[in-house]
Amino acid sequence: FRLLKENLLDSRIKAQLPIWKTSNAGYANLHCGVAYQYNYRKSDQYDYLFMFQSGTFTDLLNPANIIDSSLNNYYLYNEKFTDHQFGYSEIKAGFIMLDWPVFNFLRLAGGIRVEDTYMYTDIDFFDKLNLPFNDFRRATTSPVSSDRYPVNQSSIKETKYLPSLNLTVKLKDDENTPINLRFSYSNTIARPSIREISNAWLYDYEYRRDVTGNPNLKTVDIYNYDVRFESFFETGDISVSAFYKTFTNHIELFTAYDNILQWTNSPHKAWLKGIEIEGKKNIAKQLEVRANITLVDSWSKINSSFIKSNGTIEKQPDLPAHTMFGQSPYVVNGIVSYSSNKLGLNAALSYNLQGPRLIIAGSVTIRDNGETSNVKPDVYEMPRHLLDFKASKTIGKHFSVNIKVKDILNTEVSRKCYFNNFFPSQGYLANYDNYKWGTTYEFSVAYKL
Repeated sequence: FRLLKENLLDSRIKAQLPIWKTSNAGYANLHCGVAYQYNYRKSDQYDYLFMFQSGTFTDLLNPANIIDSSLNNYYLYNEKFTDHQFGYSEIKAGFIMLDWPVFNFLRLAGGIRVEDTYMYTDIDFFDKLNLPFNDFRRATTSPVSSDRYPVNQSSIKETKYLPSLNLTVKLKDDENTPINLRFSYSNTIARPSIREISNAWLYDYEYRRDVTGNPNLKTVDIYNYDVRFESFFETGDISVSAFYKTFTNHIELFTAYDNILQWTNSPHKAWLKGIEIEGKKNIAKQLEVRANITLVDSWSKINSSFIKSNGTIEKQPDLPAHTMFGQSPYVVNGIVSYSSNKLGLNAALSYNLQGPRLIIAGSVTIRDNGETSNVKPDVYEMPRHLLDFKASKTIGKHFSVNIKVKDILNTEVSRKCYFNNFFPSQGYLANYDNYKWGTTYEFSVAYKL
């Protein structure tokens, strides 16, 4: 069993200052702010081996039998150094932005954000001994072999400068039914999590595999280019967006060796492009329908290099290209909502469908003679039809009742192995696993002072 303790401090201060007035278009405003975030995570795992000698099933469940070091133990505590680890991250950020209505039909907004990051993680036992990097006493045994490997500290220390620029053109300047065309560019980042850079093995019950972090992971740099057309009507609105994004050091989860999963950075520049159509329609005074459809094409490529149990990096050639990790080729969302202030009632029925998405990237070993071996397939999660319902009703001035029903259809989660990337002429699908989460019902009563 496991214990996870997490403390998060997230603070932000923002300010807005009018600079000058631009004719009838309004004031140019200067926006600025600072932020500070600190996150501490402590993870403890307690692993017991089943050592049944004799007795009944009831004996196995008796807490008195969960004891240490005895020949007749039913459970043996299998403690490892890597079962107890900690990590923290500290992010200091500041931004400045100018929002300038140049003309009545043209608005310009742009600025820069600076983020200073420090992330650190280590194993409790080695940290308490204050062991330096690559100290020989940091060696421990791999959970899948008798090899000894060093468990070092993992850290990321960097400063990022993130510019952004937005341009809005009013094609129809009307307060009730405007039509706008927007252009935007921004540079954003995605940091690896504390878990992903932790140099330790943990069994993942969702993937049903051992998963190890990668202390060499780098921050992902993302460059975003967007064009958006939007038109508003008296009874609704519609918008069409086209977007293109590139990713440097894109992070993917892949099968490293011995069926162990590990995160890795792509050595190539990944990209995605797509189009999104969304709209809203008021059917009646209290009834509204919203929907959006997103179509995405993406590309990514990684290699099979991984950190071996002895601490060295096993370098392998690039794998065949595939869709980006976690990215669906299409997403469909819809929601029907009802709202009545007179009745104090709000209700919504929502629908979601996502196309097949890569959840584990495959791998393959290339031998010295060029032959392939130890082929591990890509694993995709298949589409699921998700239907949720929620409603809230006020009772008097202070009370409200809330109901939520999640996954009404109790749709099966189906994940499949796909071998086509490695054997194009013999590509086929095989089941990875199938399961259901079940339908969740939530009921709550709230009281407002």
